[in-house]
Formats: sequence, C-alpha cells, structure tokens
Amino acid sequence: MLSAFLTNTTDDNELSRYINDPKVQEIYECCEEKFPIYSCNLKEHIDAGSTRNQLLHGALESMDDICKEQPKEHFTQSKVSWNVIPPEIKLNILKHLSNEDLSEIQQNKTSEAKKKDPQPFRSQMHII
Repeated sequence: MLSAFLTNTTDDNELSRYINDPKVQEIYECCEEKFPIYSCNLKEHIDAGSTRNQLLHGALESMDDICKEQPKEHFTQSKVSWNVIPPEIKLNILKHLSNEDLSEIQQNKTSEAKKKDPQPFRSQMHII
C-alpha cells in the first residue's frame, strides 16, 4: 500500500482506493517524522488520492440524482438505466473520466438545481 503512494504514479484511481484506510491517515499525520525525505511526496500523493476519491463519489451521487430525475420517456424498452447498475460498476465506469470531467458532472447537477430554483434563498428572506 505504501508503495502506491511512493511510486511516481499518475494513476489517481489507485491512490483513491487506499484513501480511507486508517494506516494511510496515520502515515499522513506522522510522515514528516517517520519519512522525512519522502514526506512531501507522500502528502502530495495522498492529497491527490483524496481529491480523486471525493470527485468520484460526488460524481456518482450527481449521476444518481440526474438519472432519477429523467422523465420516463427517456427510458428504452429494455428498462436498462443508470439506476439499475450496481454502485461498484458505476464507480468503475466513472474511473475512466478525468478529474475535470468528474467535476463537470457535479457542476452540471448544481446548474440543474439552480435552474429549478434560481433564487433558493429568496424564500427564506423575511420582509421587515
């Protein structure tokens, strides 16, 4: 596991797999003491894995929400849709996208929500 963070990898998916492991959190917190030479690289790779993990799960939630909101006329006769795919497979599909693409999915979901309620705070304002 530690080798995944020490190698000069560009595979953020590999890094994101280990990000929730308690050992990784421990390494991140004490890497300057235990690995003074590699601490900068370790923190950089752990941060990249954490970012990728957040983007993957955020995009997964956004895709789930977007697909739940689709009108029934968009479904085919086969009844195959994003909603019936197991979460593990959905993540494997999303892993093929770049961080920018994953971020765009989440931004599109936010944009759609704003179109439905362009001024969400107006309803919370009280006239004095």
